[in-house]
Order: sequence, then C-alpha cells, then structure tokens
Amino acid sequence: MNVLGRWPNAHVGHLSANQVEGDYHFHTAQVRVRAEDQSVYELLQPVEDASHTRDRKQSPPDSACARGTRVKVVKKYTTWTADNISSADEPHVLWVHGYAGSGKSAISQEVCDTSKRQRRPVVSFFFFRNAGERSKIRRLATTLASQMATAIPETEPLVRAAVKADLALLQPDRPGVSLRDRMEQLVYAPFKAAVEQGTRARTLAQWSFATWMQRWIRGPSAVATGSNEHSGAEKERNLVIQAYIREHEEWPAPTDKLKLIQHIGGSFIFGSTVFKFIMGSIAQPGSPATPMDRLPLALKMNPGLDGLYTQTLARSQHLPHFPSIISTIALLALPPLPAAAYTLRYSEQHLDRGEHLFEITESDSAIQLCREALELSPGAPELIQSLARVTLRHSTHGGTLADLEEAVSLNREALQFRPLSHPDRPQSLRALGDALWERYRRKGRMADLDEAILLYREELELQPSHHSGRSPSLNNLGCALWDRYRSAGFSTDIEESISLLREALKLRPFPHPDRSQPLTNLGVALWHRYQHTRAATDLEEAISLHREALELRPSPHPDRSSSLNELGIASRDCYQRTGAATDLEDAISLHREAVELRPSPHPERSRSLHNLALVLKIQYERTGTETDIEEVSLNNLGNALRSRHQQTRTVADLDDAISMYREALELQPPPHPDCSTSLNNLGNALRSRHQQTRTVADLDEAISMYREALELRPPPHPDRLASLGNLGSALWSRHQQTRTAVDIDEAISMYREALELRPPPHPDRSTSLNNLGTALWVHYRQTKIVADINEAISMYREALELGPPPHPDCSTSLNNLGNALRSRHQQTRTVADLDEAISMYHEALELRPPPHPDRSTSLNNLGSALCSRHQQTKIVADIDKAISMYREVLELRPPPHPDRSTSLNNLDVALWDRYLCTRNLVDLEEAISLGREALELQPSPHPRRALSLANLVISLDEMYKACPILPYLQEAISLCEELLTSHYHVGHEYRLKTANRLASLLQRRPNATQPTEDDDAYIAKLQEEARQLSTAAT
Repeated sequence: MNVLGRWPNAHVGHLSANQVEGDYHFHTAQVRVRAEDQSVYELLQPVEDASHTRDRKQSPPDSACARGTRVKVVKKYTTWTADNISSADEPHVLWVHGYAGSGKSAISQEVCDTSKRQRRPVVSFFFFRNAGERSKIRRLATTLASQMATAIPETEPLVRAAVKADLALLQPDRPGVSLRDRMEQLVYAPFKAAVEQGTRARTLAQWSFATWMQRWIRGPSAVATGSNEHSGAEKERNLVIQAYIREHEEWPAPTDKLKLIQHIGGSFIFGSTVFKFIMGSIAQPGSPATPMDRLPLALKMNPGLDGLYTQTLARSQHLPHFPSIISTIALLALPPLPAAAYTLRYSEQHLDRGEHLFEITESDSAIQLCREALELSPGAPELIQSLARVTLRHSTHGGTLADLEEAVSLNREALQFRPLSHPDRPQSLRALGDALWERYRRKGRMADLDEAILLYREELELQPSHHSGRSPSLNNLGCALWDRYRSAGFSTDIEESISLLREALKLRPFPHPDRSQPLTNLGVALWHRYQHTRAATDLEEAISLHREALELRPSPHPDRSSSLNELGIASRDCYQRTGAATDLEDAISLHREAVELRPSPHPERSRSLHNLALVLKIQYERTGTETDIEEVSLNNLGNALRSRHQQTRTVADLDDAISMYREALELQPPPHPDCSTSLNNLGNALRSRHQQTRTVADLDEAISMYREALELRPPPHPDRLASLGNLGSALWSRHQQTRTAVDIDEAISMYREALELRPPPHPDRSTSLNNLGTALWVHYRQTKIVADINEAISMYREALELGPPPHPDCSTSLNNLGNALRSRHQQTRTVADLDEAISMYHEALELRPPPHPDRSTSLNNLGSALCSRHQQTKIVADIDKAISMYREVLELRPPPHPDRSTSLNNLDVALWDRYLCTRNLVDLEEAISLGREALELQPSPHPRRALSLANLVISLDEMYKACPILPYLQEAISLCEELLTSHYHVGHEYRLKTANRLASLLQRRPNATQPTEDDDAYIAKLQEEARQLSTAAT
C-alpha cells in the first residue's frame, strides 16, 4: 500500500519518495564518511568468511586433515612457504591440484593452521561455489589486503595510500581496473615496500601466501599417501583387526591395499566413505560383521563421481570451446578411427532426435577429428560414409553451404566404394540422394533434384518386394517426385508419387511402428494434387490419412506436431471449400496444439504460429471476434494485424505487425527455409505503412527486404515470381515519389523476368504484361523514348487478348491500353490513337458499373480523353460528354474524399472549354464556383494549389470582362499576387506570364480604389520584371 500517494515528493526520515509517473521510487539518504576516518576493514570491505580463521561449521568447507594424516604433504608445503621468496629462482605460487574431493581444501587448511601455530602471518581466501562473494573472484584483492594490513600493521598506510591514489581499486564491479592491477597495488606492492623499508616486515621476508583455486581436473596428488596413513591409524584402534592380524599377520594384504588405493582413485571424500564402511561406522543392517568381510564389498562400490562432475562441468558449459575441450580430453585414450567413429555416431544420434543440447560446435569437433583420422587412414569407406552423414546433418542445423557441398562430395566418394554387388550400395545411393535433395532445397538447382530422383530409383530397384528397406525407398522417391511437381508442375510426377506412396503404405500395415510416416507422406501428396485439381476426393482422403497418422502419434510422440500441422492445413482447405464452420474450428484447435508442442526456440514454432494465425485470421474475417486476431504472434499475427489495419486504417496495427515480422525474422535467419517468407511479410508491412505515412525510410527498408528475399529464391524457386513482383512494385512506388531513374529501370528488369517466368498459357501472364507495360509507360513519360511507349502498348494489347471480358483484369488492361495510347497521341498527334483510347475507356467504363471501386477512375480517364479530342476537333458533343463524366466523378467523391479537389479542377477546366465555344456565362459562373471550392480543399502548401489559383484567375478575369463587377477583378488580383509571392518564384516558367497578367489586371482597376501613383509604380515594377524575364528567355 502506498501511504504517500496523496502527498507527492513527501519526505519521511531518511527516505524520500519522488513521484515518477505511475509509482514511487525510494532511495536511502547516504551519509558521507571520509576515507581517512574509516578503519581499513571498513575501507576495504573484505569477504568476512573467506579466510582460514572462519567458522567452518557455518562457512564450508569444513575440511581438515585427521590427526596423523597428510603429514608428508603438509610438511612439503609448509617448507615451501618458509623459503625466501626474494630469491629470483624460487616460485611465488604453488598450485595444488587434484580430483574433486581429493583433499585440497583440507591440506590448505592444515598449512594455514600450521603457519599460525608457528606465529607466521598468513592471509587466505577459500573459494566455495554458490556461497555468495566467496564464489567470485572480484573481492579477492581487497580481502587479502585487509587481512595483510591486520597481520602486518606496517602495510596499512601503504594500502591506504594506494586506495587514495586510485579509488577505482575499491570498485570491483567497474571494468576500469583489472584483477591483476588490484593484486599488484593492494597486496604485492605494499608488502614489498614494507620489506624494503627495513621495518618489522623484514623479519617476515621469508613468508609467502598462496590461494588454492580448483580450476582444472588433473590426476591424484597426495591422496594415496593420506589413504595409507589413515588406514594405518584405524588398524591400531580396532580390536577386531588386531585379533585378525595376530592370527593372519598383515591386513589388508599388500595386494588388497594397492587395489583399495587404486579403487579410491585419488578422491579423499570417496576414500573416507570407503574407510567408514569398512570399519563399520556407516555399515547398514545386514552388512558383513567384520572389516575383513566388508573389504571385498568396498572394492565394488561405485565412486559416484559422475554426478559430482556433471554438476561441476555444467557450470562451465557456456564457456567458449567447452564441448571441444571436453570431447577431446574424453577421446584422447582412443585410437583415431574408433574415436572419430564414436563422435560421429554420437553426433548423428543427437541430430536425428532433434536434440538441441548438442551444440553445433560439438559436431564441428567430431568432424575435425574424423578428418584427421582420414588423413591417417585415407579411403576408409565406413568413416567417409559416417562423415558424409554427420556433415549433411551439420549443414541442416546451422551449417553453411560449404558443409552441404562437402556432404555431396563425400557421399559421391563413398558411393564409389560400393559397387552394384555391395550390400550397402542402397544406403549410399540414399545418402547421396538426400544430400542432393537438400542442396536443391537450398540452391534451387533442378538438376540436383533430378539426380536425387534417379538415385532413389536405383535404390528402389535394389530393394525387392520382400526387402525391409523397400518402404523407405518408396517413400523417398515418392516425396522427391511431389517436390519436383511443386516446382515444375509435371502432372506425371504427382501421379507417380501417389502411386509409390500407396505401395509404401501397404508395406506398413497396422500396427507397424513406422506406419504413421507413409500415412503422412501420402496425405501430403494428395493435398498437393488437390491444390491443382480441386478434386474433393483427394482432400477428403488426405484428411482421413492425416487423422490416422495423428492417432498413431499420441503425445509425447516427436512427430505429433507435424501431424497436427498437416491435418490443420487440410481442415482449413476443407472449410474454404465447403464453408463448414466445424472444419475451421478443427483447424484452429489442431494448430493451437501444434504451437503448444513447439515452444521457443523450436525451429518450426514460427511455422506453427503462422498456420494458427492464418486460420484465426479467417475466423476473424468470418466472425469479427477480436480475441481471434489477438491470440498469436509473429508472421501470421502480423498478417492478422495487417488485415485489421485494412479495415481500421490504424497505424498502430501496422506498427505491431512490423514488430511481429521483425521477431519472426530473428527466429528464422538464413538459411531457414521460411526466412524469405518473413522478409517478404516485413517488406509488405513496411510498404503498407509507407503508403499511409509516406515515410521514405519505410519504402527503402521494404525494398531492402524484398531484395534479400529475392536472393533466397533463386530460379526455379516457386516463390521467385512473387518476390520479383514485390520488388518491382516497390521500386516503381519509390520512383513515383523520388523520380529516380535507376528505380524505374530496375523495376522494368524485375517485371521482364517475371514475364519470362509466366509463358503462355500461364493464368497470371496478363498481370505481368500489365505490370511491365505500366513501368514502360512511366519510363516513356520521363524519357520520351518512343520505343518504350510502343512496347507498353504491345504489352497491354497482349494482356487484353489473354483476358477478354468477363476476365476480372479486363477493365484494367483496357484502362492501361487507353492511357498508353493517349500518351503516344500527345507526342505524335495521331487522332487514331486518341480515338482508340476513348474506345478503350468506354469499354472499361461498361465493365465498371456502380458501385465498382474503380468507376471514378474510368469516368475521369474518359472525360479527360474527350476533352483532349474536343480541343483538337472542337466537337461540342465531346465536351458535353466529358462534363457529364466529370459530374458523375464529383458525385462519387464527396467531401472529404482526397481526390475531390482534382475532380473539381477537371470539371472547372471542362466548363471553361465549353464556355469558350458557347460563351454561356452559366458555365463560367459554375467554373468559378468549382475553382473556389477546390482552393478551399487545397490550402497552402498543397502541391496543386497553384494550378487551381491560375485557373481561377483566368475565369475571374474573363468574368470581369463580361460583367465588369469590381469584386471579380479584386479577387483575381489577390490570387495573382499569391501566385507570384508563394508559388511562381523567380525562375519559374510561369512567372513571366503571371507578372504580365497581374500588370494587366492592375491597369484595369478603377483609380478610385487605390492612389494612382502606387498603381503606376507597382505596374511599372511588374512590367520591368516581365521585360527582363522575356529578354532572359530569348
């Protein structure tokens, strides 16, 4: 509860509460204390429980050497600490190493205690995992310095001086000072200076300090000696053992003692446990009664270090090269070939199961080891085949194209070692086929897929009807054929694929454990055929097969999510065919479960989200339920948000969609098979936002996304056409905004390639023809190259032939052809072109009856063409009809339609043209009224305001001539002055004409309205400017 909520910025004691939008942030007032007034302990803030004097019961490890044990080891270490460290040849650091539990901490504790008993100063830091600051090294220097200042007071002022010189020494979290510098300035330098000053520290010059850190796992050190000593002490205290020795002489026998020491393996913890078991202190009820009977059992005890080392190593597995180091150490004892084969098998098992715990660096290590083994034994077929398999897996789990190329090469080499009679030739054929098929998926080279199919055919021929491998061979060939069908569209491929997959399914009758896979494959093949033929029986059978496959893959089957996905897609198509809501509900339910089974970072999660969002989008469009559109994220949530934006025009929806697409792209970087889809989606959303906000940066980024998507879709990728169209359209849009010539040139190039990929009788060829024609038309308007407009007309004519009425694109083709013919007429003045353009516009208008969304465009185009012909032929019927067209357009564009001002201008000009023919002032009055309304809709700095101003000035001038009413003249003068001051600046092509018109208007203004001298001066100024402009133009 916020008790200060009613009083912003209230103060209570040492707490202050500052109101920061939404909540309060508390901070404690700090009282500054000068460093020289602090004790060295307060200044350095050492870790309190890290030294050898700590309470070991409260601060582990509670390690100590038992009395009489480790005597030789401890003596060796204490002797070393007593040596003169000032000697250049004497090492200053002693590294004590050994297995976990071998007694390093106990020995270190004993060395410190011994030195303390000898009244020799000791500083120490006992690290301990998961013990707060003791598990970190950052406060090592300050802790040792604090202990040293207490043990050797002469060093305290030196430590303080070091801190005063550099306060960063006390900030272990700051990167400005390294650990090396902290140790140098806080510990070593003060101690060395104290020694050199000849104070009491000189008598201590033969002491040293050392820290023991368990950093590496090495062999046993002094544990064996300790084991012997420990067992000897226990024998002296055990009466049973004494009696046994009197009767049987020595116990344990030397051979048993050696076995015991070897079994302990250097672990003091395990050794202690073994001794306690043998001596009976931890023996369970029912255990043998005497130590002699328990010794053989102790030799069979599991040391139990696997769990300990697993926990220890797990804390380091994030470090660079960790898998390589551990796998190398583990395999050093193995010969090269078995070691390499082992690592490769390990890699394959993990990759086959899709286990992401196996890092790609591990397979890197395995592959490298295998390559080295091949150098020692070149031509080993098994090793080549294994290396080829794991290299292929590596390439599909984050590897590069170079890995894939190597996999193909290795598989070819392995196949050479397996001639026709070799029993493993089918496996080599399949492996090479798999590698080529994968390369086809990545690079789109149809030759690779064709070769893979040939290899699968040979594999199938080598598998007779009774062979256990025939069903997988049928599956491989069948799937490769439907993949080729997807790209090339050969109906024979899909028919053969279905036939092969049916045979594969027969060889896997229920309850065969592998039946689910051929069920799925046949279902997918039938679904693909349905996409082409729309035969309901194919879709129904596909759904039936996917349902059976799903029943055979109950949770937690690893392929259940795939079956859910395939059945969901088929159910969605069934809804789209029949409209049955139950099919759509089934699809949503299936895709939801698939998403749940593919948590992040599952590589197929984004695809499942895509499919779920797609069906939710359909549901939203059907019901309008907001919860449907808000349920999922990434690619198709982005699609759903874009769909909602199209209805609401809310930019926030587009922003969210773009955010979703960006996240999807991060989850699908190249070479992910869906990366190009994510790039395409992001490009589409950015283009949509550009169309609404006109932000050039959005359009530039969209073009960048489309380029990258196009690179990922080389020929004959089935989606290359879509990428060509998107990139071409985006470049065309940017050209429309920036008039950059290279954009329209590149757009034309994209559209040409798209047209080549849609040869007759492709159903979408007319679209490509229209796109290319429009780009050429725009290019012509910029360059006036006649060849461009001629080619554009040719494109439009072919599009019209391919899509005659009632083709849905017919009106577009008619309109485009009319535009191109009008453009050519404007240059050649060929009346036939204008007549044909008018004919095209008439036909397009008939195909766009009310309320067709493009009717106003057709009306406008037809009106404009009729005006052009009237200006050339003076046929009044044309201008009458044009005015009729423009009036209907104006009705279709009521306020606040964005194009209403354009329609007002068009009707204004048409009425003016008819007035010039008929001199009917009604037309002139209406033209003036329309011009005024257009100006109201075009406030400065509207780009078309100048045109409306100029038209209205001309109409007002004419009206004043016909009816000399002063307000007409005054309005014309005012508007003309605005043109000169705000629009037609010095250098503008229309400034000369406008200056002359304004001078003429001023000369006709009655003298009573303004002093004559001012009029004359202003008129003279305008006439002089007009003269200068005329001279400059000449």
